[in-house]
Amino acid sequence: MKLCNPVFCLSRASIALAFILTLSACSGGGGAINQPVTPSPILPTAPTSLIARAGDNSVTLSWSAVESATSYNLHIAQESFNSSVNGYMNLAGANVAYNLTSTTYTFSSLTNGTTYYFVVTAENSAGESTVSGEVSAVPAASSAGLLQTTTDLSITYNWENDEGAQTHQYPAEIAIPGLATLVNKQLPVVIVLHGSGGNGAGSINLWQDTLNDHILVAPTGFNNRWDVAFENTQAPDIDYLQALITALKSFDNVNAQQIIILGSSNGAALTNRAIIEIDDPAVSHFVTLATQLFDPMYRDNTFYFPSGATGVTAAEYDTPKTPAMERRITTIHGTSDTVIPYEGGFKPQFGYTFLRAQDSAYALAQSQGFTGSMLNDADGVFNDADSTFAYSYLNDQVVHYKTPGAHGATDYVLEIVKARLAYDHTTAPDI
Repeated sequence: MKLCNPVFCLSRASIALAFILTLSACSGGGGAINQPVTPSPILPTAPTSLIARAGDNSVTLSWSAVESATSYNLHIAQESFNSSVNGYMNLAGANVAYNLTSTTYTFSSLTNGTTYYFVVTAENSAGESTVSGEVSAVPAASSAGLLQTTTDLSITYNWENDEGAQTHQYPAEIAIPGLATLVNKQLPVVIVLHGSGGNGAGSINLWQDTLNDHILVAPTGFNNRWDVAFENTQAPDIDYLQALITALKSFDNVNAQQIIILGSSNGAALTNRAIIEIDDPAVSHFVTLATQLFDPMYRDNTFYFPSGATGVTAAEYDTPKTPAMERRITTIHGTSDTVIPYEGGFKPQFGYTFLRAQDSAYALAQSQGFTGSMLNDADGVFNDADSTFAYSYLNDQVVHYKTPGAHGATDYVLEIVKARLAYDHTTAPDI
């Protein structure tokens, strides 16, 4: 019979303490007997894919499960959380559903017609995650049904300018995708803003083949232009855009978290205003063609918007504003543009000074949280197929494209926009 030997030599006096020693196996092996170690829990990551579906006096939320989470906390308020739940109880209508073990939840007894904002966090014994992306929804007694090409989206405004009382019914042309893969799906919407002298019908004709997997909504501005600075129409175009966005979110076939604003020239100038002034989280992406920021809209490293009438000086652009975060921004500008030069500068016909296109893109990247240095001109990634350079910030969240073109949308500009707005059709939510 083989005896087990202690790892250490024991005296007769110490035999009584032998229970604290590690012994080799009786079979003659030398492996020590190890106690299992339980790993410390890791703080969960923030939940993703938060979706809000409005109902009658209710909103139903769903999100993707977090592997290490044991529960979730779902926050609601009538104001934006601004990417944090710190001090959330100071927000209007703030409340929270704690310790949820499911990835769906319905808030009931809400007020129809009121906008509610939502974020969700994951929790385990290590603590609580950072917040998810924010979504919003407006409860309603019934949905508006399906958005169709025949839907009347016109909205009428009355206001006064230097010429007296004005009235404009903003018409909107609509294009609906006909792809079989997108039947009974909620689709992203592109609001297309024409240049000065253009109209919604022309915008649809330009973009419907390129963006054939998006719903296109193309309004026409008062006197076929948008009020930004020198236009002097004082039309309530930003108010109109927000009202249009709110209306679009009520349709069953609209993805209410994927509304995109795409503007060209004068329409791009209004898009820049929208980046600054519209905080609705439904707007996920802004695209500008051939127009950068200008002073006084952006000056001294600060964004401004007009508290009253628009104009070309700081007296009109008088209110500082931090743009909302978590937006994708794409800017495209041609080096042969003589209407609004790529290098910027003062333009007498407009009455203000444009930033250099790359400086403008850098300011927009900073608005989304970029803290590094501006990319040099030589840092652009060259695409020899169309002789364009791409300048990317924040892992492609903000991208500027320098093209060799003039003041217009060439075929390769259309393809750049198509690539930036591309999505996997299989991920489109069901109606």
